[in-house]
Amino acid sequence: MEKVKVFWKPRAISHLKKQATWYAENMGGSAADKFWNGIIEAGDLLGENPYLGKIEPVLSSQGRTFRSLIHHKDFKIIYFIENEMQIQIVSIWYCSKSTPSI
Repeated sequence: MEKVKVFWKPRAISHLKKQATWYAENMGGSAADKFWNGIIEAGDLLGENPYLGKIEPVLSSQGRTFRSLIHHKDFKIIYFIENEMQIQIVSIWYCSKSTPSI
């Protein structure tokens, strides 16, 4: 399978910025950079392995199949595969919340 294009929805970017800001304020700039880069790298990995993440059953009522890839111990990258040609990353979900915001 050739590499699939990865797109970041505005909400996912917003979630990423919010979490990176929290890391910067509470754990320092180095931790924020590590978090940011790790999420971006995980998103890039999905372009090479779109089915790497598991199906997210809590989102089954949303009308499409959402998948999630755990990054770090506390965050999931929520995405869906569109037309086998692209991945849409829709959220960075802090796992302590009850359901992801998509």
